[in-house]
Amino acid sequence: MSGFLRDDGTAVCSKVAWKRGALSLYKAVLLNLSKLKALGIEYAPHLKQFEDIDICMKITEAGGETVKCQTYCYRADMHRQGGCDGQRHSEGTSLTHLCDTQRAANLSDADNLRLRKLLTWVQGHEA
Repeated sequence: MSGFLRDDGTAVCSKVAWKRGALSLYKAVLLNLSKLKALGIEYAPHLKQFEDIDICMKITEAGGETVKCQTYCYRADMHRQGGCDGQRHSEGTSLTHLCDTQRAANLSDADNLRLRKLLTWVQGHEA
């Protein structure tokens, strides 16, 4: 999976053209679908948020590769509000923010473990 740098005014600080192992690839990504299929990696439709991080985590854990192009980027408009305001949580992210309680109850043990691993990642990156 390849993605592109989001320029929020700091793109000039990038020191490498391609960053390997990146989990945050941002808006525009290129998927090698045959490689994802070979690795047995699929999109998790039960996730309401952070499904991009989840699939990148799966890729790296399965021995696949993620790369972020830092030579070309897209420009980000930085707003204090709007966009995903309704999905941001001042009290921190919980399991119910990532997946509906009813759907979570019907997930396999492996999917529940992935969900908890993703939650741990998200909570570790919240400011």
